[in-house]
Amino acid sequence: MLNFVKVPVVLAAVLLYTYVPMVSGQSSLDRKLATALEDSLPQLVMAEDHRAASNVAMQLAYVRSHLGDTVGACAALEQSLEFYRKSIATESGLYEPALSRVGDDSDGMAMVRAKFGCGRI
Repeated sequence: MLNFVKVPVVLAAVLLYTYVPMVSGQSSLDRKLATALEDSLPQLVMAEDHRAASNVAMQLAYVRSHLGDTVGACAALEQSLEFYRKSIATESGLYEPALSRVGDDSDGMAMVRAKFGCGRI
């Protein structure tokens, strides 16, 4: 006969044995993704595809933030903004001095900094 007292214990053990490897595996996947994104950035810059480089740097900022690397996330965020400016300048033919930076006082940048855990840069 099945002992119903042991069922919750067995279910908890099964849950822990399946959940812990998934969680630890996720951070390993995030590290591999961060490495792949970092490796693709120089190629995009050399190809002068600044818009794609901006998108990749933003993804890198998200992954680093997810890994708990706030400094790396903020650096990737700054890089993404710089690539975006270069993209706009290339596409429009106009180069305007940067009015916004990651560390400026605008509400939009404050929201972005808060999302990635960046203080004033």
